[in-house]
Amino acid sequence: MSVQVTDARTVFLDLQQLARGTTPGDEEIVVSFRDAHGTVGRRDFATHWIHWYPAKMFHRIPSVFLDNVELPEGASILDPFCGSGTVLLEASIRGYNAVGIDISPLARLISRTKVTPVDPDLLEEQLTWVLPKAKRFRSKPTPHSVLDSWLSEPARTGLHRLARAIAGLDDARARDFFLVAMTSIVRRVSAADPSIPPLVRLREDRADSAGTRYRTALDRARSITTSFVYSAFEDAANANIRRMSELFDMRDRLGKCWLAGADAHAAQTNLQSESIDAIITSPPYCGAQKYVRSMKLELILTGVPSSELRHLDRRTLGTEAVPRSDTELGPLMTGNHHVDDLVRTIYRANPVRARMASDYSNYLLSFVEECRRLLRPGGHLLVTLGRSTIAGVPFPADQILHRAGSAIGLQSVATLVDRIPSRGLLTRRHATAGRIDHEFIVWLRRPGEANDGACTSCR
Repeated sequence: MSVQVTDARTVFLDLQQLARGTTPGDEEIVVSFRDAHGTVGRRDFATHWIHWYPAKMFHRIPSVFLDNVELPEGASILDPFCGSGTVLLEASIRGYNAVGIDISPLARLISRTKVTPVDPDLLEEQLTWVLPKAKRFRSKPTPHSVLDSWLSEPARTGLHRLARAIAGLDDARARDFFLVAMTSIVRRVSAADPSIPPLVRLREDRADSAGTRYRTALDRARSITTSFVYSAFEDAANANIRRMSELFDMRDRLGKCWLAGADAHAAQTNLQSESIDAIITSPPYCGAQKYVRSMKLELILTGVPSSELRHLDRRTLGTEAVPRSDTELGPLMTGNHHVDDLVRTIYRANPVRARMASDYSNYLLSFVEECRRLLRPGGHLLVTLGRSTIAGVPFPADQILHRAGSAIGLQSVATLVDRIPSRGLLTRRHATAGRIDHEFIVWLRRPGEANDGACTSCR
């Protein structure tokens, strides 16, 4: 791999000529989506920061692509792992139509709110009703084993009364908006370490050896009051109203956005064939992020029964919640010789981890077939993946997807390699895991000429 780093904008512009041709572009190009001095400009713009949702896609990846790759007027953009809606927002503010899919109801709530412009005057008016209403309630929350474990009685009481007040709003957009604001503060008012996405309890015995931030978080957790919950909610709501004001000012030039229902998923979208001009997405990395565990409290507070969390976790791509039985090698074979060689190697070290790798790979193979079905001739597929380590074995998910796409007729443009700054994505929870410090952005294209046309999938 070359050590020379190229500006991502230049790469996208230069590779378009190759993308229109027939010569495969199999090279890996080290790029940077940051400016010359490593800066990224303003991050908190429009509604991007309305929620802390973990492992968000770096917004410069879709924005640089959309600004530097030619797309037809009225192009339709799909993100089938939309998470908190980064791609949808970037597409919408450029006037493109966007479709989002995610199996998480919390992700769909945040994405829907992020791309729906609501009059900030209405939100300010509704906030002056919600807070006094919540403070007048005297009801106590019903005992709940999970929530009671992570939230003190004052925190539970404040969140319960806020949720009741929000549920009483007549405007569905306002209900969504304030529910997002409420879930954005849950981690701050819980007993969980706010610096680690998965739920990890703040501990008294670590206070002396931990840093200042840890001790501050622990002190706050000890002293949570219901009034603090209301104050934190009010601050979050006002900050999000300011963000929504920026989106609302753009409302006349925003593209349309549509969130698919709970029955759709990335490998079975239920969308019309050849209806999408570009698919830009970042699937969960295999074994790298525990989305359901990280967002367990928020999911429950938005109405997801705790009994459903395990089912949701098992449906999440890259999950470690795989059956501990039925791990004979034969059923783990996918029929793809590259993947099967990898699974055999992992199996020798850990049969359960081999099942995880097999399930992940099988889904990627189905996903890329669905992408080919959806893309119009000339359409682009841009997928950001990480190379994790499973049972001590390197797992190159980008290469699996790249080979699968090429095998079904998608043209390879290039794989772009971008370094994750700071500490990268930490996955070293045990001896055989590792650290993901680079993202691999696979760029494939369906051969043919792109056609103009509006998004036929958006509703």
